[in-house]
Amino acid sequence: MESGRVLKNGAKRPCFEYRDKIKEKMGLEPGEVVLVVDSLDRDVVPGKEIGMLTVHAKYGDKNYDEEREVEADHSLKYVEELMDVLG
Repeated sequence: MESGRVLKNGAKRPCFEYRDKIKEKMGLEPGEVVLVVDSLDRDVVPGKEIGMLTVHAKYGDKNYDEEREVEADHSLKYVEELMDVLG
């Protein structure tokens, strides 16, 4: 059984159920999915643990200029930069 952190609402992170649903419904492996998020701590860490490519949307993170230990695979200042990440 895989374990994770339990959030205040009772949900667990990383949410391995999402990984399984992506595979089941879309036929994709987590490594084929780009996870665009605005929270490094809440979203990037679980996304990486599941195996997704992570993109930090700095434009949506009010604390983006704080120094952190967690890094996404890519980071964006503007949403328009996403096309460069996707190739």
